[in-house]
This record gives sequence, C-alpha cells and structure tokens, in this order.
Amino acid sequence: MLGGCACLAVLLATSYPALAQSGCVSAPSGISAWFTFDEPMFRQPGAHRPQRVPGMVRSALRFNGIDQYFEVPASTPGLNMGEDDFTIELWIRTKQSVGTPSVVDKRGRQPLGYLIFTYKGRPALQLADGSRGRGPIAEISIADGSWHHVASVVKRLPPQPAAIFVDGVFQKYNWEEAALTNLDVPQPLWLGRHHANGYVDREDIYFQGDIDELTFYRRALTEKEIRSIYRAGAHGKCPSAGS
Repeated sequence: MLGGCACLAVLLATSYPALAQSGCVSAPSGISAWFTFDEPMFRQPGAHRPQRVPGMVRSALRFNGIDQYFEVPASTPGLNMGEDDFTIELWIRTKQSVGTPSVVDKRGRQPLGYLIFTYKGRPALQLADGSRGRGPIAEISIADGSWHHVASVVKRLPPQPAAIFVDGVFQKYNWEEAALTNLDVPQPLWLGRHHANGYVDREDIYFQGDIDELTFYRRALTEKEIRSIYRAGAHGKCPSAGS
C-alpha cells in the first residue's frame, strides 16, 4: 500500500502548516519533515489505512493493532538521515503494554536504518547498522491511554549515546555511542507496522494507539527545546523564522 502523494505540511524549512495554534511554541530550526496528519495524503481512502481522529494538537492517526498502517514513500524528502545528527519527536497515546510494536520504522532487511517502537509499553529507539540494532529504552511506560511526548535524539558528530526523552524528561540508559553508519535505505517509512529484517522476519506486527505531530530534524535538539514542545501541549508548534 502506498501512502499517496508525497505532500506534507512541512517537507523543508520553506513551508509550514497553514494554521498555527494560539499559544504555540516556535518550531525549532532544522526541520526536515513535519507530519501534522491534516495533509491530503492522510485523507485519502485505502485498505488497511489508520483512522484519522482528533489528536493532541490537530488530527492524529489511530491504528487498530491488527492490520492498519501507513506507508510514506521512500522518495519523500526529509526522511533520510545519512550519517548526520538527527531528532525524531512525536506525541503517542496507547494502552499497548505487551510486545515490541513499531511506531516509526524505516529499516531495510540487513537490518539497517532507524526505528521508534515500544517495549512492553516503554518507548525506545533502535539504530540498526547492518549487523546489529541497539538503542535506548525509556525507564517509564506510556501505556496508560494518555498522550505522551516522545523524542529520540541522535548526536554523532562528535559521537554520543543516543537519548530518549518522555514528556520532556531525559531517560537514563547506559548505551554506547551512536555509530557513524549511513542509515539511508530504499524502504519506505512505515507508521504502525514492523519492517521484516534479519532480526525478526515478520511484517505482521502492528502498533495499537494514536500518533500526532511526527517531526524530523536534521540535528540534535537540546533538552530545553524538547521540553518547550512538551510544555506547549495541545498548542503545538508554530513556524519560526529560520526553522
């Protein structure tokens, strides 16, 4: 299933969502892709597509955990991070407290690429370098049916351990420095579904819950920036000069 046109509210720093929420926080610089889930591509009907529902900020995608997912074409600008620093942040609402369902999955079969998932309800990041996949796992569970802000930060120049923030709070986790591996793969970005790979050769693993305001940055956000997005809550992010 293809995700339709590659139009996004924000693909590059030259365009933004038309409607800014009153009280919104200025969007940090370095955005490469921003999905508000109000874009036309998410309104198109199709088999196995998630439901659009009211979200934390505007609209959200709701996945049933059985067979729903969304495929964003690999050609969509802003999804490939290469060997650069990057951040992925979004709002998640779920009660799914078992398994390891993929929320944001852009990996090849090697496996190579990046993944945001939950491990028994705890948000986690995996960086797969072609031979193994490692990454931080949050200390706390978010499987309580409430909205939680999750940010994954990867700083590789100079190399540092990758980080997970939940509701603006850094999650302590002992992990080695992020490898200087090019993470780009030809596979599309799957939202709510697991890419089969050398670790787990299955695609029938699905996320149950809602996601909103999925945003990619081609740099490592600071703790202060992440906390400001969390504190803005339902007001969300608004365009800022130079973002």
